[in-house]
Amino acid sequence: MENAAEGLKYAFAIMVFVIGLTIAFMSISQARAAADTITYSIDKTNFYPQYKSIPNGSNYDLADPNIIDPSTGKPKVVMTVDSNGDRIVGVDTVISNLYRYYTEGFCVIIENENPKYGAVGRVAKFDPDIDAGTIWNGSAEVKNERINAFLNSSSLGLIPGTTINGNKIGFASDGYEGQYSGTEPNAYYVIAEQPFEPYISRDATFKESFVEVNTSGSVLTAPDGSSIQLTSDMPVVQKVYITYTAI
Repeated sequence: MENAAEGLKYAFAIMVFVIGLTIAFMSISQARAAADTITYSIDKTNFYPQYKSIPNGSNYDLADPNIIDPSTGKPKVVMTVDSNGDRIVGVDTVISNLYRYYTEGFCVIIENENPKYGAVGRVAKFDPDIDAGTIWNGSAEVKNERINAFLNSSSLGLIPGTTINGNKIGFASDGYEGQYSGTEPNAYYVIAEQPFEPYISRDATFKESFVEVNTSGSVLTAPDGSSIQLTSDMPVVQKVYITYTAI
């Protein structure tokens, strides 16, 4: 009887060990699957259609093998991306999104990292949430006038006499778009940090990057990726920031 009891104890111990080992391997497998999913999701190129990647200097042209470009006889290039998967676009894409930012609720940030296009740094920020506390809070016509003035500005400044609703406008490096800057009688409202004119050249290209953040909810995230955990459980509201960097 004692031998049978000891045998049952050993059998039970072995069974517990096997169950524990199985759970451990399952946990490791699940952790690896989660890590693979995260790694896959942060690589933006995985969400592009199955294009053919063609080296193009430090960038890559993505060509659709199902569409042949009649001018070259080769698969048609549909977009260019850099090594991080960010799209490389022209000035037309930047301008198009500037005229959509306030209707679709996203933020457009324009930056420059190429000295040949002017001062390096931030150029402008168009954000509907910032507009709400400035003179740009109004009709689409007012917002379009600001965009038009910005796009038509030059390295020498604005076209002489340019105003919006009778208000003087200008540039200021403090970044407070829509705020009153300077001293009377030369004070004005800031439309951007720098003029846009240097970017109009046809060879200007921009790196387009996106970030989606929670602007309300149980966890708030900032454009730099930092987050704040809140105690209240609020409805989640997300906002897209699009940054165009002249390269």
